[in-house]
Amino acid sequence: MAGMAILIPTLKYQRYWKAKWFWLVILGLLSLQLPLVILVRPFAGTSGFGFNLLFVYLDALAVIVAVNIVRPRDDSDY
Repeated sequence: MAGMAILIPTLKYQRYWKAKWFWLVILGLLSLQLPLVILVRPFAGTSGFGFNLLFVYLDALAVIVAVNIVRPRDDSDY
C-alpha cells in the first residue's frame, strides 16, 4: 500500500516525467518513505485496514504537496 502512495501521484504528474527535478523529488521522497514504512509497520498489522488507508492517503498527500512546492511556477520552464 505504501507503494501506491508514490505511484498514484507520480501518474498524476505525468506531464513532468521528462523533467529531472521531478524524478529527484520522487527519489528523495522514496528515501524518506522507506524508514517511515518500517516504523509504521507494527501498527499497520494490528490497526487494520482503516489505519493503512489513512497512512496511504496522508503519504500520497505529502507527495502531492512536495511536488507542488518544488515544481516550476511556469509549466514551460521545466
